[in-house]
Amino acid sequence: MIKTMMAPSLYGKSRMTDRNKRCIMMAAAVLLVGTILVIFQKSSDPAGSRSRSRQAHSDSDVTGNDDPSQPVPRTKEEVDWWKRHDVLVERVESSDAIILPTSTGNDPNENGLPQLVFLGDSITEGWEGTSFGKIPRPHRNWKKNEDQEIRNIFESHFVKGRWSRAAKPPLTLGISGDQTQHVIWRLQHGEFPSSSSRNHPIMAVVLIGTNNLGNGMLPEPTLEGIETVCRTILKQGVEHVWLSDVLPRYDTFRVQRLCPPRCHKDGTPFSSFMPAIDRVNAALPKLVDRLNMEFPSSHIAISACGHIFRPQNDTIMPDQLHPNANGYRLWANCLSEHLTNHLKTTSSSPPQ
Repeated sequence: MIKTMMAPSLYGKSRMTDRNKRCIMMAAAVLLVGTILVIFQKSSDPAGSRSRSRQAHSDSDVTGNDDPSQPVPRTKEEVDWWKRHDVLVERVESSDAIILPTSTGNDPNENGLPQLVFLGDSITEGWEGTSFGKIPRPHRNWKKNEDQEIRNIFESHFVKGRWSRAAKPPLTLGISGDQTQHVIWRLQHGEFPSSSSRNHPIMAVVLIGTNNLGNGMLPEPTLEGIETVCRTILKQGVEHVWLSDVLPRYDTFRVQRLCPPRCHKDGTPFSSFMPAIDRVNAALPKLVDRLNMEFPSSHIAISACGHIFRPQNDTIMPDQLHPNANGYRLWANCLSEHLTNHLKTTSSSPPQ
């Protein structure tokens, strides 16, 4: 009787043990297959999803889903960005510390021509010949000492000559990779001359938006971001805002990486950023008209210098995105002419 009662118990335990063994063997097989797939994926794509994740992390949402009108800094991990931001804040504070004679209020240019403030991304920072405060990496295809040549171009066009009469030396406030939302945050965190103690005019030269498009953002929200950047500046009582059109870019490989989700209807990737850039630039005149109506005491205008980079020309934009010294020289000539003509039509004492 005892044997009869124990037998089923022992049998049942034996069956359970076999079942566990089979489950363990199946789990091991699944794990082995998964490991093989991961190894295969890494071998076929050395950069792997980690580099794409890091790219999206550092450049914001790769599909362009961020709100371009809401201020946000770059991530804490982007140490170079924060270091650059600190440098620019100190630069602005040093500029604010320059004491000018008390204005009588009779002439807006009593203390000199407007102080130029260049605001934007890597192309604006490029006036200093740097990226995150350092000489750009080789992929920008600049020649040896080209960074110094670009600084000389900037000085000759916007520091010396007629602009030596400016109330204060110019400020270049650009950080590589920035989008509109990053610039808005910087404007709100010390990267613009203080309005509380300012007694001289300012002319802000704004170039922003290409990194929004470059990260998959559509033209319409990109325009909203550009408009918010301008409004943030104008609300600080800035007399002149010069809005540059988004410069052409021909880095086809980057636009192809955005598919999916940014693809043709048949699922194939786009071949150029230019249609999106053209849509943004075509909408800038109406944007400027709205701003001039809303801020009648300020003067807002467009600097349409992008045409000098059309068609694609490796001698002035060798990496298909950033100008070299030749490109900056052409851009400086165009921009300087626009700024001078703008002041002639808005000032009682235009530059000579």
